[in-house]
This record gives sequence, structure tokens and C-alpha cells, in this order.
Amino acid sequence: EDALLESQVERPPNPYIADVDWDDVEEQVAERILEAVNHEDPDIRKVGLAALAKALSVGSPVGVSAALSWVGDEARECRVAAIHALKALSPVGHYDTLLAILDGIQDPEREVREAAIAAMETVVERGDEEVVASLVAIKENSKGWSRASGRPDWEVREAACLALGTVGTVDNDDALGALNKSLLDEKVQVQRAATYACGLIAERAAPKDF
Repeated sequence: EDALLESQVERPPNPYIADVDWDDVEEQVAERILEAVNHEDPDIRKVGLAALAKALSVGSPVGVSAALSWVGDEARECRVAAIHALKALSPVGHYDTLLAILDGIQDPEREVREAAIAAMETVVERGDEEVVASLVAIKENSKGWSRASGRPDWEVREAACLALGTVGTVDNDDALGALNKSLLDEKVQVQRAATYACGLIAERAAPKDF
């Protein structure tokens, strides 16, 4: 009881932080981190991008802009870190972020594609018809992607199916149609991805017990 009463006593503000301008603090932190983000060493860039994701607030124009600058980095690990930063910082539906994430779905490296799929969970509004249409087009253009990337064509079909499962809804006829088609894909990896994606969409639509 004494502890409860003590917790209800109004304490004076902390004199060390009462007058801190937190916007100014974030700006100073961002400046220091951007030095790392723009470093010529990819290992340092990767660490800087990871720090951006942790230190800045969602919607930070500085953070989003910096992450977008490196989604096309030659170093795979920096592309992954840039996408993780966008996942943490970008507001939902940010146009340039959506383009970057869709590019990530088509990356030759699996790790980058997986990061892009995960980012869709937070940066894409579920059911976004334009994003769904783009993912369907990516899946259908797998032969062209294979010629350009030098990777097996089924890899991008697999990634597109998983992304459709992340953003699609039962009201997205295009998403469901594409996934149903992929259930009969010649590659079992794509069949599995489509099955999993359909399960995700169905699970979200199922009534929840209270």
C-alpha cells in the first residue's frame, strides 16, 4: 500500500531532460549515422543502415531517403539492410518505398527477396490493388527475369507468391487467381509457396474467437 501511494505522488520533472529538444537530438543522431551510411566500406554502410532503423522514428524523411539511396547497393548485405530500414521507418503506402520493395522482390539474391517480402507486412496496405497487380506481373514475367538475372525462373515466381500471400485479401480476385494458377506450377517450390500464401489469406479472413 505504501508503495502504491508513493507511486501516485507527483514527482518533480527531471532537470536533466525537461528542456531537451528531442527533434534536435534526433537530427544530430541522424547526422552521425549518415556518416556511416554513406561510407565507402559496405560493412560500415550496413551497420549505419541498421542503426538508422533503430534510432530514427517512423516516417523520418531523412531515414527513409537514406534507406532508399542504398536499396540498389552493389553489396547484397547493404541492400538487405536498406530494405530492413525501410520496413522500420517508412510510412504505409509511401510510393518510392513501394517501388523499392517491388524491385527487391525481383532481386537475384534470395536474402534480398526475403527481406522485401517481410517488409511488405508493414509498408504495404493490405489489399493494395496496384501492388497486387505488380506482383502478378512479376510472376508472369519470370522467364524475362531469369534471362536478365541469370537465376532460375521459378525463384521469382516463388517470391511473388509469398508476397501475394502477405498483401493479398479474399477480395483480391487477381491475387487469388494468380495463386490458384501457381498451385499447378511445374516447380514444387512454387506450388508450396502458393499453398502457403493461400493459407495466410484464408487465416486472416477467418473469424476470430473472442
